[in-house]
This record gives sequence, C-alpha cells and structure tokens, in this order.
Amino acid sequence: SIVPLDRRGEYEEKIYSDFSEFLNSKRKKIIIHSGDLFESPFVSNEVLIKVYDLLTNYLYLENEYYFIAGNHDLSKDETKQKYSSFHVLSELMKGYENVHFVEDNAVVVRDKIMLVPYNHFKNVEEVISEKMNENIDCVIGHFDDPVPQSLCSFNKLKLSGHIHKRHTAFDGTLFIGSFY
Repeated sequence: SIVPLDRRGEYEEKIYSDFSEFLNSKRKKIIIHSGDLFESPFVSNEVLIKVYDLLTNYLYLENEYYFIAGNHDLSKDETKQKYSSFHVLSELMKGYENVHFVEDNAVVVRDKIMLVPYNHFKNVEEVISEKMNENIDCVIGHFDDPVPQSLCSFNKLKLSGHIHKRHTAFDGTLFIGSFY
C-alpha cells in the first residue's frame, strides 16, 4: 500500500512510542514482535537510526528479543530483499547475542515456540516444514487470514501479527492486531 506523503512516518513513530513505553514499564524475559516493524521495506535513515537507538538503549542482558519479519518489512523484489531496512537493522544488531531477527524460515525458541516470518517467495508450508513437531505449544507469526491449511490442524495457541485489526479466525488463530 502507498502511504500518503503527509502521513509517512506516522506508523513508525507510533510503534516507536508504544514500544519505548512498553520497554520502560518493567523488564521482561522474552519479547517477540510479530512483524511489520516498519510500514515499508525501505524507511529513511533517520527512522532506522531511531529504532536502532531505541533497541540498543533497552537491551537488558537477561531478556531475549525476537523480531519476526512482516510483509511490510521485506522487499518483494528478490534481488533487493537483503537490503530492506529490516535486514539492515538485523545486520546492525548482529553483535547482540540476545537479539534475533527471524527473516526467511521459521525458528523454534525454547523448544516450544515456533516463530514464523512472512516470506514473499515461499508459502507457509515451506517456511515451517522443518520446524513443526509435537513439542511446539505455540506458533507466533505473520501469516494471513484465512490461516494456511498447514496451520489449521495445529490446535494449540496460534498468534499472528499480519492483520492489524484484532480478531479471531475460524480455526482459533488470534490475530493480535497492532498498536497503530
């Protein structure tokens, strides 16, 4: 979607403000952002630096941070995908062992939580195929509504950040919505 010029940066400013307030509230053990950290694959350097500064100011060593790539975080042009602002931020944060960016394939956290990024070039089945197992208690991702068939039969907790309006899908998936 194209954001009008007079509204560019509003989404990121609201996310920045709410995330900063959340991080100030108290220390957590694990923080998972379910996608669309940015409204566009390519944001200004000013926005990127502001997010980087926010993250580096709140990186408590006892917390783990996971950022799942959303559809707005990634370029649809396969040749430029690795240069999206989300990817640049992930490269900048590589020195922090407790910060993780989930960009291409699903990852499993603490043996029970599967994190599923959006991927413009693979379907959900390809993204999760090697990670789904009986130990998974929760799937958190950035997937569509209707929920992909491969996840419909998963009868445990499913959360998605893809749809910005909070609602529950027919199969019980909770679309958690966004701050914006």
